[in-house]
Amino acid sequence: MAKFIFITDGEENREASRIELQVPNDLNVFEFKNMCIRMASAMGYHPNSIGKAFETTKEKSEIDKEIFSIFYDINESTSAVSTTGSLFHYSV
Repeated sequence: MAKFIFITDGEENREASRIELQVPNDLNVFEFKNMCIRMASAMGYHPNSIGKAFETTKEKSEIDKEIFSIFYDINESTSAVSTTGSLFHYSV
């Protein structure tokens, strides 16, 4: 096991003054990110704040646009196939 230790003693510090983590030796950066997200959640930060800080969320409208675009692209590439159009907001 490896240890990450962070210590600071600044008077006007708005960060933790001491952090010590014991982690596996082969911990990759993605696992470390997940660990930090879990730690922020355990400390009581709101999920929306965590998502914004770690860029794990997207605006709902962006996701909807991406999903619609995927279905539209599928429809365009399979235009010879008859569909009911139930997944689309326009007539097929």
